[in-house]
Amino acid sequence: MPGDDDSKPSSTNVYAIYGVEPEVQAYAMAKYSRSALSMKESLREISEQKAEKFLNTFYFQYGHRSIADLAHIAFAVEKLSMIAAIILVDEQRWDGQERSTRYQDFRKSGYYTPDFAGDAGALRLYRETMEFLFAEYEAISQAMFEWL
Repeated sequence: MPGDDDSKPSSTNVYAIYGVEPEVQAYAMAKYSRSALSMKESLREISEQKAEKFLNTFYFQYGHRSIADLAHIAFAVEKLSMIAAIILVDEQRWDGQERSTRYQDFRKSGYYTPDFAGDAGALRLYRETMEFLFAEYEAISQAMFEWL
């Protein structure tokens, strides 16, 4: 993750979400897709009043019924590799919310980095490659938006 000590890989965060009102949890899960905040940060900033307003708008007025599916037992898995994430969401019991790859700048919020068994050269090459790929994606996206 930018700003992290480059000699250390990022780690995957897995934790259960409990003790949260279902409305607040549903709002936090729905918001997670387009927010750069971690799930813990989102839950800290969401009040029951905000959650009620959100649900009234998006669930009742706009008919986004899938939001109700987010108000049950929840856990968060963050900074997981894309390959591992694909395997996780392919599980038939999966019913969750992924962080949107279209709406997020993973250079800011962080991304999975393997530890490469302590090989500093491999870690440096990985981070340089990721920066190159993010820059290319941004350049291609900007060029595409100019044509739209």
